[in-house]
Amino acid sequence: MRNDPKSLFSTVAYQLAIALPATFGRTIEEKIKGDPSILKKNMTLQLEKLIIEPIQLLDSATSPPVIVIDGLDECQGETTQDEIVRLLGSLSQHGNRPVKVTPFSRWLSCLSSWREIVLVALWPFLNVIL
Repeated sequence: MRNDPKSLFSTVAYQLAIALPATFGRTIEEKIKGDPSILKKNMTLQLEKLIIEPIQLLDSATSPPVIVIDGLDECQGETTQDEIVRLLGSLSQHGNRPVKVTPFSRWLSCLSSWREIVLVALWPFLNVIL
């Protein structure tokens, strides 16, 4: 659902499952069958269970995906936008399969105080266009 931050990571997982049906798609299907309520849980848990864990299971011949997120500024609330940026930054720190994320957005006012942190701390891990 557009502008709904709770559907962001389940939507990304769905898109990855379509792109990699034999590997990622099968894992996502098993995760959701095992716990259908995962789609209603918090963003941190959805990210872990629907994206990070399945990516770590990809075979070494499969390159980790590049995730492009557009319209981050459309998610409701500065606190939520801040949380999403933090969670996206965490994708590069998991296991042996770091994920590249490129979020696109109009300038987020919640990031104005974070500007130096984002550019210095996350730049090696994210291709951030602010």
